[in-house]
Amino acid sequence: MSTKCLKCGRNDYFEYCKPCNSVRFRNKFIFWTSGDSNLDKVIQNSQLNATLTSELIEWIEYSNLENIELIAYGGFGSVYKAIWIDGPIRQNTWNWGRYRENEMEVAVKKFQNVANVSSDFLKEVNFNLKMNNDNGGLKTIRIYGVTRDPQNGEYAIVTEFKNGGNLRKIIKKNHSKLTWYRILIILIRISIGLNSVHDSKYYHKDLHSGNILNEIDGGYVIGSVISDFGLCRPMDQRSTDKTPYGVLPLQRGLQNEPFLK
Repeated sequence: MSTKCLKCGRNDYFEYCKPCNSVRFRNKFIFWTSGDSNLDKVIQNSQLNATLTSELIEWIEYSNLENIELIAYGGFGSVYKAIWIDGPIRQNTWNWGRYRENEMEVAVKKFQNVANVSSDFLKEVNFNLKMNNDNGGLKTIRIYGVTRDPQNGEYAIVTEFKNGGNLRKIIKKNHSKLTWYRILIILIRISIGLNSVHDSKYYHKDLHSGNILNEIDGGYVIGSVISDFGLCRPMDQRSTDKTPYGVLPLQRGLQNEPFLK
């Protein structure tokens, strides 16, 4: 949908004027830093090149997160639920602001002992952002930005929060409400998300029920997305790491054969 930007008069796309918003973002670059120049560039480039708000991420000050509550812990780090005080940027050109619908719940994924931005951390941020761009966050988790805990210096990814938790949890607690019709809908959503990953020429490489996050209403699943892209790699990249990772490999993986879609 094309409209006219009320500030510059150019045609914009879905009420998002790239030239005007790029200037807004660029003027604010001097007021923030993640503490890492490479991460700053990733965030800044997303803001300068975005044509929709779903295509950009932000540096989110840790002080703008409140009511932080641990909800999951694993070998790679911890996941918290929090309230983002500011909320994400609204998608319109005539009233630059933010969504603040009551309480904006987000998930905060902290990486254990990641006090410095590693190449793997940047890869996960970049791929989450890529899926925002390619998929609009439709069936893969949407990333809002990056933050850093000032107490221990650990970096964290801030994403949308799904109140139903992962599929493994739902199967255990709400099994009676998983009719074959609802199971089929969940599988279709997972298939659409995985197809988006493959269309982007990547493999997820760690797909299991713990990485399928769900929105529930009245105990019923009303939305499912794929998450956790830490092991995601391009299809044309052959791994030289022979150590085990992800879920237990199938026979093809055990025979050291290449991954398939």
